[in-house]
Amino acid sequence: MSQISYFYYSFALLIRDKFFSLLLFLLTTVISYFFILSLNIQTLALGLAKTSIHPIYNSIPFYFQFFCLTLLGILAIIKVVHSIGDIGVMLAVGGNRTGCVLILLYKDAILISSAYFLAFTFQN
Repeated sequence: MSQISYFYYSFALLIRDKFFSLLLFLLTTVISYFFILSLNIQTLALGLAKTSIHPIYNSIPFYFQFFCLTLLGILAIIKVVHSIGDIGVMLAVGGNRTGCVLILLYKDAILISSAYFLAFTFQN
């Protein structure tokens, strides 16, 4: 199977799971928006945060980044667990392992990269 076929089946799976894909796309967009926002806060306002009397305020952007990255990791795990059934069916009907894994990776890459791009355009 060629690379174009893998992308075609990845899009077909995204269209089939419209609600779940849209929900994960929106959640990833919102979380990555706040992650980019925390990076901007850290780089632009680091001087203001360092002059605080309370040491807890110095590390708020770092906590926020850790929280956003943890949420993105949980979303990725949920996405993979949701797609394991699709891979099992594709392997059961005679698909090759490499092709099934590529379809899963392409599907997640399409979803996550488009969500990051949308969050980055909202930020700027």
